[in-house]
Amino acid sequence: MATTYTSEQEKVALEILSKDKHAFYEILKVEKTASDSEIKKAYRRLAIKLHPDKNPHPKASEAFKIINRAFEVLSDNNKRHVYDRIGRDPDDRSMPSHADGGSASGFGGGVQPEFFRQRYQASPFGNAGPFGNAGGPEDIFDFLFNMNNGAGGGATAFTFGPNGFRAYSNGTNPRAAFQRRNRQQQARRAHDDETRYQEILRVLLPLLFFFLLPVLERLFFG
Repeated sequence: MATTYTSEQEKVALEILSKDKHAFYEILKVEKTASDSEIKKAYRRLAIKLHPDKNPHPKASEAFKIINRAFEVLSDNNKRHVYDRIGRDPDDRSMPSHADGGSASGFGGGVQPEFFRQRYQASPFGNAGPFGNAGGPEDIFDFLFNMNNGAGGGATAFTFGPNGFRAYSNGTNPRAAFQRRNRQQQARRAHDDETRYQEILRVLLPLLFFFLLPVLERLFFG
């Protein structure tokens, strides 16, 4: 016997399916400023109407999954923050990286520095990193995100693939550029240390002379 459903059950299911799957606020029928409580109430109202046990329409199950995903993202503060920034499901891997407003090969906004910091911290390279000896993760990320501004020379592109992360530079070896910059930083630190040492001596020598003068007078003049 064919499963029967009401026109209202059909309407609510098809209405959800007609919306953009990333339009979470629209799907749950709440404002972007909605509180956690308002989001939960809106989800419950729809869940009662779309749960497969309550709605026999063949599309109800699919619509139910959509509202579940919308609620899963909007009820999580971290995921909601990312969603509000990029305007789509933060866990959807089917979207190209330049959907964020950036480009697929560079850092125009699609891939953020935090993305690389997280992967650096989890990498087996430790402080050395994939480009050789470095002063720490901040040096590496500062270098990567300023190569296009002349730190490494030439335009640089970055890709992710089966073989991992790769950097391509027009006419410049990224590893050599990074090591050169690291040597410059070490030279600056050595110069700063020498300057500090000289400043300390400049302050201490008069004090030492002041305390040693009475001793020298006793030794030489009895």
